[in-house]
Amino acid sequence: QTERKVYQFGKTKIFFRPGQVALLERIRSQKLRECAILIQKMIRGWLERKRYQRIRQATLALQRYGRGWLARRHYQHLRQTKAATVIQKYWRGYVQHCRYQTIRKSIMAIQTCGRAYLARKRYEQMRKNRAAITIQRYWRGYWAQKQYQKSRKRIIIAQSCVRRFLAKKEYRRLRIEARSVEHVTNLNKGLEKKIMTLQQRIDDLVEENRLLKLTEGRYTTLRQEMVQMGTELTEMKQRQRQDYLQAQNYQSQLEKLITVNKELEQKVIRLEETKLELEGKIGEILNNKKQMAADLEKIDEAVQRREHELREQFERERQILIAEREEEKTSKQQLLFKYMDLEEMQKTTGEHNVNKRFGDDAINSLQSD
Repeated sequence: QTERKVYQFGKTKIFFRPGQVALLERIRSQKLRECAILIQKMIRGWLERKRYQRIRQATLALQRYGRGWLARRHYQHLRQTKAATVIQKYWRGYVQHCRYQTIRKSIMAIQTCGRAYLARKRYEQMRKNRAAITIQRYWRGYWAQKQYQKSRKRIIIAQSCVRRFLAKKEYRRLRIEARSVEHVTNLNKGLEKKIMTLQQRIDDLVEENRLLKLTEGRYTTLRQEMVQMGTELTEMKQRQRQDYLQAQNYQSQLEKLITVNKELEQKVIRLEETKLELEGKIGEILNNKKQMAADLEKIDEAVQRREHELREQFERERQILIAEREEEKTSKQQLLFKYMDLEEMQKTTGEHNVNKRFGDDAINSLQSD
């Protein structure tokens, strides 16, 4: 309402109330002043930033050079200190090494002298002990040999005496036996036994000779029989060869039959395997069929449930649309009431043309709705 009081739009122009142009000029000058201040602010800030950056870069350069000089000085000091410590280390090491070498040489000389003296004493003692042991060994060996020879001589004398006594005794007994009659008879008995054994041996040889002759006759007969048997054997071999050939034929036929039988068995096994596979596939198909039937039932249930949900959703949306339609009708009625009120107000104010245009637009919009 305030804007309508201040200015008014015409068909090609805008009409202001008195004093509004000056107000706009004042606002324009104020806006220009603010823009100039903003430009000055930005330029002065940019200049100060540039000045600050130059000062900062100069300060950083001075700090960098100063810190570099201090770092080089500190590094030179550390380097000199390190070199001094290294020189001191090597010099002290050299001095200590020389001192150690002198002490080591003196100690080694003392040790060599002492160890040589002890080694010589030990060697002398060992040499004396070895000589004493050698003397004792030879003396003990000589003494043991003398004692052994004495005892051996005595034992030999005792054995010879005993053996001489026993030999004399045996000689006397044999002389007495040789003079007796029993001894002669015993000798004759031994000869008789030998003669009897020889006679028996001769009889055995004669019997063996007779048996050999008989066996020789049998051998001739057996030889003739063997010749006959050889001919029969050749005939049997020929028959056996023929039988062997027939057996080979039978064997080949049998092998063929065995191979055919194996092939038939393999075919039967393959057929059984295919039968089992087909039975398994049929079982799988039946299971799949049952599963598909169960899935179809589930799908039908899901479809029915979804259809029920869609119907409920459709009903809800229809109710919502009906409610919105009712709200639109009420809003249209309210607009009509407002339009009627506006017409009454326009009649009272006298601005008939503007209100008529606005009313026509409102009516057209309501009709289009």
